[in-house]
Order: sequence, then structure tokens, then C-alpha cells
Amino acid sequence: MKYELETIPVWDALQSGDECLLCNLMKSSEQDALSYYLGSSVMHPQTRVAVNKTGFCPTHWKALIEKGSPQSLA
Repeated sequence: MKYELETIPVWDALQSGDECLLCNLMKSSEQDALSYYLGSSVMHPQTRVAVNKTGFCPTHWKALIEKGSPQSLA
């Protein structure tokens, strides 16, 4: 695999020394998604409407709360 922009997360996960490459990638992606939601996306009306319709599963709701931005979840 060549070292290119889209492969950087895979190379980083390989070099992390974690037990599982896929677990590392999934954890990183989940953290990025939580940060994105709690950032400016929460102010977009389309995002609010979509979240109000579907909500979050208990696991991800807890992760959002633990991320520490209660104003974004009000």
C-alpha cells in the first residue's frame, strides 16, 4: 500500500501498536464523528431535524455526554 493522503489513518493505526488495526480505526472514526457533531454541525438546522427524528442509541448518547459539551445536547 502506498503512503497517500487517504491511507494515512491506516498507516497511523498500523504504527500505533494496538492489538487490532480495525478497532483502532473504528475508535478513531467514532471520536471524529462525536467531535464533528458536538462542533458546529449541531447548529445546522438540517442536522437538528435529522437527530430529532432518529436520536442516538444509548451507547453513543453516553459517549456524547462523556465528551463534555452539554449545550450541544440541549
